[in-house]
Amino acid sequence: MPCRNAGPYLQAAVQSVLSQPECLELLVADGGSTDASLQVLEDLAEADPRLRIVSRSDRGPADALNKAFRAARGTLIGWLNADDLYTPGALARAVAALNAHPEWLIVYGEADHINSDGDLLAAYPTQQPSAGIKAFRNGCFICQPSVVFRRSMGVMLGPFNTELKTAFDFDYWLRAFSSCPKRIGFIPTVQACSRLHSNTITAKQRELVALESMQLISDHCGHAPGHWLLTLVEEQLNEQTSQLASENLEREMKRLFNMSHPWLCANDQHHLPAQLSDLIQANQRQQLGD
Repeated sequence: MPCRNAGPYLQAAVQSVLSQPECLELLVADGGSTDASLQVLEDLAEADPRLRIVSRSDRGPADALNKAFRAARGTLIGWLNADDLYTPGALARAVAALNAHPEWLIVYGEADHINSDGDLLAAYPTQQPSAGIKAFRNGCFICQPSVVFRRSMGVMLGPFNTELKTAFDFDYWLRAFSSCPKRIGFIPTVQACSRLHSNTITAKQRELVALESMQLISDHCGHAPGHWLLTLVEEQLNEQTSQLASENLEREMKRLFNMSHPWLCANDQHHLPAQLSDLIQANQRQQLGD
């Protein structure tokens, strides 16, 4: 469990792990929390020796995970962010699935999005492994906390890429589908809840998430579809950049297009500038109408 200033979500996340008998150890790598997270972890570790704090500083979540995995003693490994939750029985189902299918190196399941209060927002858009690696071009269809894999797969794929600040988990799924597509299993049950709130990496670094993901898709699948950039721009127009002057909007969209240009197919390289310009004009008309 990577953790940094997990606040009110930490205790519930830890309890969702430790309440499952299949958990032999919970290794937490703290990234230098300045809130009460470390004290909470120390209290929980005193009450349950399965919880071990293996790091009190790191260079980001990918580095935190690498440190925890190096310290792990189990043959089956999963990771849960400090604001997410396992569903009851999730680890038992994962263990049973991997025991029943010794050829599987990794298994994942369905998942739900929840809000800061734990209320259901929507089902995660999961697809089964048969969708194949090309399906990632439309979006990530594996919800990270629903995943459990064998240590041998971690050895085969190697550590998480610490150069990636947001999409290191997406990179791992793409590497798995590239290396062992026939050895990926699926559990048709909700295995985890992914919490959406304003302090998540996805919310706070939306641009970097999109750009890193586009580069990874280009590396593994040939090119990244232009809809990734269009979606990012539309989100930004609907939020902070909608207040910018027209020339600043055009400059911002050109910057994003130039950054993603190498990862796009020739057709998108040609047509996206006009589509981006249309988005800006439509947004400005809406602002004037309001």
